[in-house]
Amino acid sequence: MKRRILSRLRPSYQLALGALLVGMVLGCTNDEATQMNEVAGTYAMKSTDRFANSLLDGSTMTLDADGTWRSATKVDPSLGTSWVRDSGTWAYRAEGPTLALRSSEGQPTRFTVKGDTLFGVPDEQAAALAEAVTGVKPEGSGVGAFYVRVR
Repeated sequence: MKRRILSRLRPSYQLALGALLVGMVLGCTNDEATQMNEVAGTYAMKSTDRFANSLLDGSTMTLDADGTWRSATKVDPSLGTSWVRDSGTWAYRAEGPTLALRSSEGQPTRFTVKGDTLFGVPDEQAAALAEAVTGVKPEGSGVGAFYVRVR
């Protein structure tokens, strides 16, 4: 047995509420797109270490507003490679604010966004696994690398 549910609102009010709901949904999507556009750009890799800074000169990461990214990192030629390239997708969340990159190989990387600077966030699970396997607590690279927006 089917029951018919009657609304106590007039059809014009129902239409107005529906339009308001659609507007709110589209407005939320637009806010996220606006945030992505604000963060998108080209960032140069820098370091707090002078020597590392000179080695990293020219290393960049570009975040596109469509959610894709690509990077070219300069590596010491004595290691046999001059550039390491990577790409993938990224997402930005204002709560935090946090930027999450996923490379084409699926490796996630997180950054904290502070103005025009991106600071790497260590992966606690990877560090815990490395410590469990090796018995040594990872202390980081010591290079203090971060990204600064290129204007």
